[in-house]
Amino acid sequence: MPPADDQLAALLDSALPPDAQAAIEEALAADADRLRELLSQERLDAALRALLGGDEAHLRVKKAILAELSSGDSAAAKARLLGALATPSVQTDRRSLGLAWLTLAAAVCAVAAFIFWPRPPAPQPVADVGDVQFTGEFPDLDSNTLAELDQALADTMPARRIPGLWPFAAESPWNLSLGKNAQLAAVEGVSLVGLEFTFIERRIVLIRDSDPLVRVQLPDGRAQAVHLAESITGGGMRGGFPLIAVNLREHMVIELFGLRRPSLNEASAAALSRTNLLGPGIGGNVASAFGGSTLGGMIRAGELERGIFHALALRLPADALAGFVWPATTAPAVSGNGNLHLGTLLALPPDFLPESIAPAGTAAHRIARALRDYGAYIVGVEKDGYAGLALDGLGSHPNVPRELLTLLKVVTNNTAETPGGGGERQQSPAPPWR
Repeated sequence: MPPADDQLAALLDSALPPDAQAAIEEALAADADRLRELLSQERLDAALRALLGGDEAHLRVKKAILAELSSGDSAAAKARLLGALATPSVQTDRRSLGLAWLTLAAAVCAVAAFIFWPRPPAPQPVADVGDVQFTGEFPDLDSNTLAELDQALADTMPARRIPGLWPFAAESPWNLSLGKNAQLAAVEGVSLVGLEFTFIERRIVLIRDSDPLVRVQLPDGRAQAVHLAESITGGGMRGGFPLIAVNLREHMVIELFGLRRPSLNEASAAALSRTNLLGPGIGGNVASAFGGSTLGGMIRAGELERGIFHALALRLPADALAGFVWPATTAPAVSGNGNLHLGTLLALPPDFLPESIAPAGTAAHRIARALRDYGAYIVGVEKDGYAGLALDGLGSHPNVPRELLTLLKVVTNNTAETPGGGGERQQSPAPPWR
């Protein structure tokens, strides 16, 4: 059953006990439309906080929105809110993002609040909701203007995150943007000219404590017990990719390579690793080529439409790679002799303009931004002639110009002590857990 509006409201406010929160997160993971609405609301919250000066001002606006929507006339309410937020009387002590952001936040908020926030039992007088003044001219917004503004909101980092949808700690290499002390050098010993991007489709499966408990036999004689849905009969046997199973309640991702399940409660696997979704996401993973979780760096559902705020995972041909460096802990058979290794962080220069490679708002533009702001870690081997990016789920693949690969540089001082090159970060840290 889809989560009710009052449950989503409580989830947005981090007001649910852990068991209830996990249950709703599981339901959202299976409801793409509801999840998309929730992620849009999260970005709206972040935009309002940045624009209006923090939680206190954001709360005043939220109350005002609730009061207006309780009147039942959403069109009129939206017009009044647009006038309120577009007036110069609304001040912020942060970097101004312009009138377009203010107008957009109000326009989307009138709709999103109607979806997510429960209506109060009776209208509240405007005088009771703080010092937001309903003055100014009402903007006349046509559909084209709203579409342009919605595109701007799409690339706003959410205010909160769910471990199963955006995993690993804020200080994880996967979630840190490049530092301003990053030292970039040209790729040596191999040419990336001529390689084409390819997208490796991965399907993340959800597992629950109510799923059958399966005894998984491993090659070293050990066995581990794992909850697996009855529909999972095998996986992780093609292309060197493990089956990825996420347990939202336990904040755990289980990766199995070469899984075979001849009966409901018995299975075997070539390798099995467990990774805490709240941890760094690197090291200790025997089911991946570089020793870290294959969930790290994956382009996840909705990110090509709403923005990517983490490093990517990149695979290159074996003859382009030579050994491994941090954060990788192992490497498959490779034959290169240059400065590209399993674990190497590649990035576009900080002054690179994504608009030079693809129009703003496109999937290619968002991938280019992520490569500039966060970079991509080399995590495995791809077939000759291609550079692979992991993509969650099935769907159309973006058209990313191959020229982007030739512009990538090696971050030479990416180490455990100075991840991303160290220094002040180019982007804000990943938001806190919900």
